[in-house]
Amino acid sequence: MVIIEADMKPAARPLQMTDSPLPTVRRLEAVGFRSWPSATTRYDGAWCLRLTASHSSKRLNSINCLDAADTSDIDRRLRSAAREFENFGRPVILRQTPLTPQPLVDVADSNGWSRIDTTDVMRLDLASWKHADEAVIRVPHQDRGHWLDQAVAIGEVTELRRAGMAELLANVQGEVALFLAEDANGSPQAVTMAVRFADLLGLFTIASHPHLRGQGHGRSILRSALAWGVKTGARRAWLSVEATNTPARTLYDAEGFKPVYDYTYWQAPDGHFD
Repeated sequence: MVIIEADMKPAARPLQMTDSPLPTVRRLEAVGFRSWPSATTRYDGAWCLRLTASHSSKRLNSINCLDAADTSDIDRRLRSAAREFENFGRPVILRQTPLTPQPLVDVADSNGWSRIDTTDVMRLDLASWKHADEAVIRVPHQDRGHWLDQAVAIGEVTELRRAGMAELLANVQGEVALFLAEDANGSPQAVTMAVRFADLLGLFTIASHPHLRGQGHGRSILRSALAWGVKTGARRAWLSVEATNTPARTLYDAEGFKPVYDYTYWQAPDGHFD
């Protein structure tokens, strides 16, 4: 992972945050960057530019802000950031969180940027997790190559993103645990990735095979990951889920996850900002 230090309108649901304090948002954002690391990261003040050639995830290829008070010289800095994305061959995307300066969002909006996705960040207090006794204990999978093969087979990781996912796994800052459920013939049923960073457990790529959904495989592997987190010292679990993913939201709500805040992606017109 390369880290470069520099100087420090469509109708959509408005950005929301619960009564969780901004320090909680800042910590989850920071842990998220370390748990789902971009290949290249550059800081311009409190603006964090994340770029990854081998993986097209918006979280890995977006402008992220860590201080809502950093509003100096927005037009110039935004154009400079946009040039970097265009040189990288990536569309220019702003990720708006509660830490994003509103004037920056206003500039994007006034220049015709589109809101394209909204994602909820949810958290679970593991001390009060009511399904702990129902978890099927699994040993984390040690063969990353096989886990990736099965994640591709399920459809959670595309073949085009396989190399990027392998690079991401190699660069994670934290304790990684990969969980895999297979049937007697070795066919994949569900996968998930957990990253423990101090007392926080992040959950990623939670998926079951499309032909096996509704059979409890996703719930079972999620609980295994949570149980592993409890065993290794995590006190809270967190995850991100698209606001429109109703089945996943239903699962997480049932496990006791509560929303903390949400974030929205804005994309420049035609992917470019002139």
